[in-house]
Amino acid sequence: MHAINTMFRFLVVGAVAFAFSACAAVSSAPTRNPDTLWYKHPAADWNAVLPLGNGRLGAMVFGRVAEERIQLNEDTLWSGEPTGYNHPGAFENVAELRKLVAEQKFAEAEKLGDKTMLGIGNQATYQPLGDLNLRFEGQDNVQDYRRELDLADSMVRVSYRIGAARYTREVFVSHPDQVMVVRLTCDEPGQLNFGLDLSSPHPNQVTATPDGRVTMSDQVRIGQFKGDKNGTKFVAEALVQSKDGKMTVENGKLRPMR
Repeated sequence: MHAINTMFRFLVVGAVAFAFSACAAVSSAPTRNPDTLWYKHPAADWNAVLPLGNGRLGAMVFGRVAEERIQLNEDTLWSGEPTGYNHPGAFENVAELRKLVAEQKFAEAEKLGDKTMLGIGNQATYQPLGDLNLRFEGQDNVQDYRRELDLADSMVRVSYRIGAARYTREVFVSHPDQVMVVRLTCDEPGQLNFGLDLSSPHPNQVTATPDGRVTMSDQVRIGQFKGDKNGTKFVAEALVQSKDGKMTVENGKLRPMR
C-alpha cells in the first residue's frame, strides 16, 4: 500500500516589516470569564503550552516573545504505511487468554496474545509534523505580558507591550477551512519585524518564495520503517499575507526586507 499524503496548511496574517495594523490593547488584569485560561508568562515547558485543533490539525502555542514556537500535528502522520492489524483465527485463542489472565499468568498471556491476536508487522507510531517558528526583532524590555486560551472561541492570544507599542498574536485552527491562522498586529507603525521558517524532526526539504510562501515536504523515516516506501509523506505550507510589509528569502526562510 502507498503511504498517505499529509497536508498541513496555515496562514500568517500581519506584516513582515514597516507595517501598521491597529489593535486594541489587552489588559493583563485577571479575567472573570470562566472560559478563559490566562497566564502572565510564556510556557516554561511543554506541559504549560496552550493547545488548539480542529480534529485533524493540531497546534501547541508556546507564547514566547522573541522566538515563538508553534508545534504542528496532523492526524495521518505515522511512521509506517497504512495496514490492517486483524489476525485471522484470533478468536480461537480468546478462551485460553482469559484462562491465563484469570490464573494471573500475565507473561504467558502476553506471549500468546502477541503470537495469535496481533496482526502481522509492527504497529506504526504517531509522529509530530514539525514547528512554525516566528523570530521577532527588538523584543526587549517586555511589559504587561499576557497569554490566554479562550475556550469559548478556541483562540490563543498573546499580548505584551514594549515601550508605547502593543503587540498582539492571535492563533486559531479553522475546521471549515482546514487551516491554522496566525494574526500578528502592532499599534505602532514600523515596529512589527519578524522572520518565519518551518522545521521538522523528520528529514525535510524547505523552500521559500518572495511572495510569502514557505513549503516543507518529505517523508517520515524512523526506526524499522526506514526506506523510501515506508512512512507518511507530508507537506506543510505557510503563506504570509502582509499589509504594506516587505520580505525577502534567505536559505529557505522568510526575512524582513530592510
